[in-house]
Amino acid sequence: MSRFAVDHLSPLAVRRRLEEVDLEEKARLAEGLALIALMDARGDYLEAGFSCMQRYCMERLRMSEEQAQRRIRAARLGRAFPVVFERLADGRLTVTNACELAPVLRSENAER
Repeated sequence: MSRFAVDHLSPLAVRRRLEEVDLEEKARLAEGLALIALMDARGDYLEAGFSCMQRYCMERLRMSEEQAQRRIRAARLGRAFPVVFERLADGRLTVTNACELAPVLRSENAER
């Protein structure tokens, strides 16, 4: 049976599983961004044969140019302010919102 065969689930089971998957997806995104931030900071993309983190994201991870730019920007912000990763993981912040906050986020206002 395919793991995507879900018609047998009750409405309650569907809602519960959807909420679980949603949280897992957000947590995985935050973890991925933390890994992008680390690779970017250490220059690990060079060892993988790429000239920059954006090229790695686009060519190896198959992201669009815009998606790569946004994720790298959010990743860098999260590296500077780890609370960003926490907020992404629990859904209180999106990658787009993180990019919008990047120019104004400072240590004095990061927790807010």
